[in-house]
Amino acid sequence: YLMVDIEGGETDLLARHLPDHVRAVCVETHPEITGQADVQVLISNMLAAGFRLDLGVSLQHVAYFERPGTEPC
Repeated sequence: YLMVDIEGGETDLLARHLPDHVRAVCVETHPEITGQADVQVLISNMLAAGFRLDLGVSLQHVAYFERPGTEPC
């Protein structure tokens, strides 16, 4: 489980491949720093990496991703 709140650095960090043992990521996005387009790329990259976005847990600028088939954190 990763909890990411690094004031704009999340787009660079999550552009990298995450190890397979990472089963959930909670990330606070900062579109005022990175720009909305970079936040959208971050979300697309996470989905392409096999994570699903849980809208029931996510908030306005906080996104919760989970790999399918894993137990909720």
